[in-house]
Amino acid sequence: MNSMMNYIRTWDAVRTLRLVMGLLIIIEGMSVQDWMMVFIGVVFTLMPIYNIGCCCTSGCSVPLRNANHYSEGEP
Repeated sequence: MNSMMNYIRTWDAVRTLRLVMGLLIIIEGMSVQDWMMVFIGVVFTLMPIYNIGCCCTSGCSVPLRNANHYSEGEP
């Protein structure tokens, strides 16, 4: 239980929003019996659980820059 709480504490607002949105889409899809909507809801729910974004894990992340390293054109 403690490891689960540590896992959830690292989440940000967008990750939580994706999970809530996915669950709401699943509930709405089941209520109108639209199974394509349920599938999309499952995708939106699995994205924050597995911490995947656009393409794959860290697929859209910006590479970190070293503060002490400057390229030739930068001050």
